[in-house]
Parts: sequence; structure tokens; C-alpha cells
Amino acid sequence: MKNASEQIREERVRIYDMNAKRFLAKKKILALILQNLIPELKDLELSFIADNVIDSGTLVVGDEISHPSSDDGATRYDILFDAIIPNCEGGGERIGVIVNIEAQNEFSWDLIRRSKFYDSCLIRDQKGKYFLKTEYRNLRKVLSIWIIPSPPNILKNRIKGIVDYEKTYYGKEDAVFSRLSMDLEERIFIGVDFYSECEDKIIRMFQAAFGKIDNNRRREILNGELGLELEDDDIGETVNMGFGEAFLEMVERDASERAFERGIEQGVERGIEQGIERGIEQGIGMGRADMSREIALNMIKDGVDAKAVASYCSISLGELESIVCEASQRG
Repeated sequence: MKNASEQIREERVRIYDMNAKRFLAKKKILALILQNLIPELKDLELSFIADNVIDSGTLVVGDEISHPSSDDGATRYDILFDAIIPNCEGGGERIGVIVNIEAQNEFSWDLIRRSKFYDSCLIRDQKGKYFLKTEYRNLRKVLSIWIIPSPPNILKNRIKGIVDYEKTYYGKEDAVFSRLSMDLEERIFIGVDFYSECEDKIIRMFQAAFGKIDNNRRREILNGELGLELEDDDIGETVNMGFGEAFLEMVERDASERAFERGIEQGVERGIEQGIERGIEQGIGMGRADMSREIALNMIKDGVDAKAVASYCSISLGELESIVCEASQRG
């Protein structure tokens, strides 16, 4: 049976998941994301993208989406829609792109493989809808976008993409296959750190929508700086309906727990003297206060925010600074 803490966490994840989808499904939000990720759209107005690029008739959210992927289950998507991209090379024909947006509550390296699987399902499921028999030239590109709050350091306030590239085993290198394959699938990962400002518009939008900031400042960023023209109810719900402090506290706590667990694993692998295992063994004798110091150190090493570390370890920021200084002097 789950304890109270686990039940609270599950409920917060459920509320976050539900409302993240509602927030992301707003066409102005989708328009800003596409404008800053698709080169052909960078000079177009958000209103034009919302009204003319995003195909409203294909926009589905959350539980409404379920594509059969095998005999033992289905692939479920958060946000799925078609985008019709203007041809910037002067041709009259526009380009159809299938866009999948996934809001995560934590990062895992399995997302790399999972995103590939999702894209593969969306490519496969086009047969019979966008083309028949062997008309593979009519395949649409699949663009999947993964939103990751409080990611590891390698992804903090960064946007990374994965596309296919050709490898020449023999003969002249010309990248023809790469250009063709890049038009079929692309996966983009957006890491949002809530404790350091970022100039990128997409990351800034998520920081404002999800972060611990005053609603007036939230409105100033979303509507003033980014021009989203959201209603007050839309801005308020990002805090009142599952975002904001409750979710961030959960993310921070999960990050600290994962940091502690990874410290134990790394300590075992590298030797007791190099990891957190030493802290645990010594902690048995040194008591709760010293154990908190060891946990705090490992959380800091794992990149957890200092304020969150101080809160969860019940120490002041000054004490935390002293702990870190002493540790660095010990080497």
C-alpha cells in the first residue's frame, strides 16, 4: 500500500500532466514553439501560425489519442496535430508535418529510445491515411518535441535535436541521404531550468508559465515580452491548477532523492572512499546532523539548487556554504 507521500506525489503528477496538456494545447503556445523551431516559420506572426499553419481539425490532446502499436498495448501521445508549412523556396505546394509534443515530469535516458519509438509509430501509421500502397513519397515528416522540467546539467536551458545522418562506407561523401532522411523525422528535447534565466523564447515561456514568480511578472513575460496575448484565466491556471510551487517542490524533492541514490551507486562502484557510501557508513555513527551534511554535499554535486538543498536538509544557506567550503578544502 502506498504511503501518504507517494499518494501526494501521484496526485501532483496527475494534476501536472492534465494541466500541462491543457496549457500546451493553446494554439498561441504551439505557435511560439513552432516559430522558434521550424526555420520556415521564424519570420511569420504568431497569429498567422496559429490560424494558418496549425491544422485545428487534427489537434487532439491526451487521452483522446491512442494509436495501436502492437498486440499488447497502445502508444499514447500528449499533443498531436498536423502543421502545414509554407514552401519558402517559391513553390506553391505546402509541406505537411506531423507534430507530437510530450510534457515530461522527469528526465530519463530512456526518453531517447522512447522518442524514437513514438516517431516510428507515427511514421508507420501514415499508411492508409496519407498514402496508399507504395506511395512513400507522400510520407509526412514527424517532429516530436519533449519538454523536460528541471533536467540534468547537460540539458539545463538547452534545446537539443536528433536527426538522421548518413554514413559513407565506401565512395564519395555527398550527404544526399542525410538531406532526405532529415525531412522524415526529428526529435527535439527542451530542458527547462527554473532557477536561471534564459533568453530563448521557448524556455523563457515555460519558466514564466511554470516557475515560482509573481502573476504580474508572469503576465509581463508571457504577454508583454513574448506576445502570446493570453487571457488572465489562462495565465492564472498555470499556478492555480497544478503548476507552480507544488510541482516544482515535487521535482526538486525527486531530484534530491535521485541524486542521493546515484551517489550510493557511484560510491559502491568507485570504492567506499570515493562515494556517498562512505557518508552513509559514517553517518550511522555521526548522527542525523552530520548525515544531513553528507546528503547536502552530494545533492550539490548533482546540480540540485542550493535553496532546495538547504530546505530539504533543514540547514541555512550559510551552513550549506560552510559545508561546501570545508569539503573543497579537504579535496
